[in-house]
Amino acid sequence: MFSLPAASPFHALRPAITGFLVAALLFLLAACGAPLRADYLRSQAQAHDGAIAPGDAVTIVEAASGSTQAKTIQGTVAKDGTLDLGKWGKFQVSGSTPRSLRNRLAKVRDLPTARLQVNAQAPPAGRAFVFGKVSKPGRIALTQYSTLSAAVRQAEPSPELANVRKVRLLRGEVPNEREMVFNLTHIERGGVDPILMDGDILVVPATPLGEIFSPLQSGDETPQQKSSQAEASAGQNPSPEENL
Repeated sequence: MFSLPAASPFHALRPAITGFLVAALLFLLAACGAPLRADYLRSQAQAHDGAIAPGDAVTIVEAASGSTQAKTIQGTVAKDGTLDLGKWGKFQVSGSTPRSLRNRLAKVRDLPTARLQVNAQAPPAGRAFVFGKVSKPGRIALTQYSTLSAAVRQAEPSPELANVRKVRLLRGEVPNEREMVFNLTHIERGGVDPILMDGDILVVPATPLGEIFSPLQSGDETPQQKSSQAEASAGQNPSPEENL
């Protein structure tokens, strides 16, 4: 009879070694994932500040032409990003710039863009910005008691890829800028939930898994870039007055 060779000690330890190497790799990826720089975040906030967001008051003016009288339509962008313009219809406008919305409305109404004027104004309580591993990055409207947890949840963090235990809050301008880190899980269990101030920037970083499958990119498109690409794909060529 033949006897089976005894398993080597290395063979018995192989699962443990593999697990250790995977854990070490995840740790290194998390440690090496450099956070987005404050100056880049401020530039992104400035870009998104020019885009329409929920809570904005939008005014649309159609200039008079011949026997057609001037028309003014006003509306407030809903939480889902839509704007109800009555007989003109309902439009998804969150993230659009006033210029791109004007172009869309001109196409729907079959009007020259020069006859339409679109203005958007943020609520008087101010605005904050949320970036990182969220489904709806950008500007959000503040109320008198808007909190950090509510703002992050409104931006819809990715369940598997967002590290809500290390949410960054940037407040103030250089050289008096401050940065703080908050644990959203701790807040939702009864911890202090800070009230946001006008201009605050929140960043939801990636988990180690998120760093592997969907790393944070520093070259995310701004609303203006997205609008320009949408216009180009639709074959819309801005008229000369749009560049003024």
